[in-house]
Amino acid sequence: MRNVDGTKHHGVRLAIGAALAGLALAACGSDTTTSAKPVTVTLADYQYKNLPKEVKAGTTFEVVNESKAELHEFVAIALPATEKRSVAELTKLPESELGPLLSAQPATVMLAQPGGAPVIKAIGDGSITTPGRYIVLCAIPTGAKPQEYLDAVAKAQGKKPEGVAGGPPHFVNGMAAELVVK
Repeated sequence: MRNVDGTKHHGVRLAIGAALAGLALAACGSDTTTSAKPVTVTLADYQYKNLPKEVKAGTTFEVVNESKAELHEFVAIALPATEKRSVAELTKLPESELGPLLSAQPATVMLAQPGGAPVIKAIGDGSITTPGRYIVLCAIPTGAKPQEYLDAVAKAQGKKPEGVAGGPPHFVNGMAAELVVK
């Protein structure tokens, strides 16, 4: 899939999907710093609502999907300390540059289906314990059928999921944010 500037992000969303494979079925913001109590983030088409800009290490996140049709995810990946570009700049990079930045093991991954189905904690328990700068994004294909996507991830068994219909990943539409963990 291509984003608005013509670059591809298909592999990026599939790389994140591959990280979820085998895990997924096993189981925007304010300016304030949060305490260690859980922070509820609303996943919407195509944004994170109530996501603070900064939290303390050990903060646990809970997610709620307000979408009527789209599956959304909360993927938090630590950015290298040397990376100074904004999240908006990063999400516009071509796959060849963005992919390596997103290749680290996510600190946490949660998938929230539309309609209030239980949240799938695919990686971690929703907490982020290591200080640093994080990109939070949703790489689900725009318009993908939720169950079709989840089935493809489960079937992939650690590889890139195949045959997922849909448009560019949600982060191309703006569903990406920066989070600083202190």
